[in-house]
Amino acid sequence: MSLLNIMKIISRYNTLRLEELKLKLEMYKTIKDLNASMKKTRDSFPFLKIPERAKRQEIVKRENVGETEIRKKIFDEDLESQLKSIQEKLRLIGR
Repeated sequence: MSLLNIMKIISRYNTLRLEELKLKLEMYKTIKDLNASMKKTRDSFPFLKIPERAKRQEIVKRENVGETEIRKKIFDEDLESQLKSIQEKLRLIGR
């Protein structure tokens, strides 16, 4: 390689490196602004303290979503059958 080619390569490297650093700086500024706006938004909402017990229950519910839906359906069906039997008893009493 000749000295001119090496100088061109170094020059091109320097320009690419400078462009990379400019992009990084712009990215850091954008992230900083985003963090500031997120903090401002977070501070504008009231703080809600959730007990650890409730957090654990919520996690368990999320893990067992399918089971809770099935249980709710069974429970709803059971309630409907109980309601029907109560209505029948009321009809018999009303006669």
